[in-house]
Amino acid sequence: MRKYLTTIAFTIMIMVMILLTGCATDTISIGVRDTPTPELVDGPVRVVLAAPSAAGTLQPSGTVIPAPTLSEACQGLLAATDDDRAFMQAIADNKVYAGICSLANNNCTIRAATDISQVISTSPKPKTPLLIQAREHLLSASTYCLDPTNSASRNRTRNDLDTYVGRMSRYAFLLSSCPGQSGEDVAVSLKKTVERQGETLFRGTGNAMQPVNVKTHGNTTFSLAYAGSSSFVVMLQDVQVRNIDLLANSAGSYEGKRSLPPLNQSRYSLNVTATGPWSILVTSPE
Repeated sequence: MRKYLTTIAFTIMIMVMILLTGCATDTISIGVRDTPTPELVDGPVRVVLAAPSAAGTLQPSGTVIPAPTLSEACQGLLAATDDDRAFMQAIADNKVYAGICSLANNNCTIRAATDISQVISTSPKPKTPLLIQAREHLLSASTYCLDPTNSASRNRTRNDLDTYVGRMSRYAFLLSSCPGQSGEDVAVSLKKTVERQGETLFRGTGNAMQPVNVKTHGNTTFSLAYAGSSSFVVMLQDVQVRNIDLLANSAGSYEGKRSLPPLNQSRYSLNVTATGPWSILVTSPE
């Protein structure tokens, strides 16, 4: 009997030790926690990005792409907006272009030249370089007839007037190239201005086949401007698509003119090869 009780007591002690050992293990495991395994989610995962700061845009990869910055030319253009608009408005309100056209055509007098020169001199001055150049050519065009006895006065007036149109076209190109800006209002105003004088202004970007009507008496002048970086080729073709004259052939940006003697037909086409913006002013005799 005593042996039997001893055996039971020993067995109970062993069970108590096992229980105590298990409790100790549980206590230790409370202080050490394994990293939980991520739970898999069915369907697309939505990634929320912080709003981009002024310094740049945060991409999903964590790479920061700098925000686009305006070119130096665009910065200058935006800073000069008020002065440039005031200049263009004054030129339009005083019909300066029409006045200089009259000097070149049939009114090359000292009085007319003086009046127009005075208007330009007292009008607001632009600040954008292209418009500064345009104003200089307008002012120069108004001075040749101060000496009406000079046989070259009218031609020089016409040359400076055509250069003015080229500078204005390039200004419209520049305006259109700046983020958030549009040169269309300038281009439309310029187009209306020259067409009131019986001239034609074509504008475009890239390759084009542009029909054009000319007069068959007197010289026809083509004033061309291009703001692209690749080749610029303009071929005058007749209705049978035969080449009549190469008006321009440039490897990059271009501004120039070509005058042709009286043409045999009135209907032609301008075959333009380009990648950038261009303008062509066609001036036919009255």
